[in-house]
Amino acid sequence: MTHNIAIIQAEYNEELTNEMVQVAESQLKQLGATITNKIKVFGVLDMPLIALKLLEKENVDGLIVIGVVIKGDSDHDQLVANQATAILKDIELDVEKPIAFSIIGPGIDKEKASQRTERYAKHAAETIVQQIKNLESLK
Repeated sequence: MTHNIAIIQAEYNEELTNEMVQVAESQLKQLGATITNKIKVFGVLDMPLIALKLLEKENVDGLIVIGVVIKGDSDHDQLVANQATAILKDIELDVEKPIAFSIIGPGIDKEKASQRTERYAKHAAETIVQQIKNLESLK
């Protein structure tokens, strides 16, 4: 059985998120999953509404969210990452479809973020396929 996955990519820090999308797509292909939708949003806080609408679709079994939240001069990165994560986790539970998080940050600089892009993206692809299988086994 093929697993239908959607991806939401934050355009903020796009040079890093583009790489993450490529890694996730490659890993999903190796795992036999199909990418049904890819949508770009400006930033991580713009993901929840799109995530909800994608997960409500019949042909979407799960979702990967990809973003990079870099530490700036204030604690804004903490607010962005924490709020987005909390809202996305609520959506995941409400819709009962999994979301795999490939969001790097908060509290990280661009150099350290770039060192994590491949690992985070690959892990998200593996996680989403495994979570879908776990949910199928519970039916």
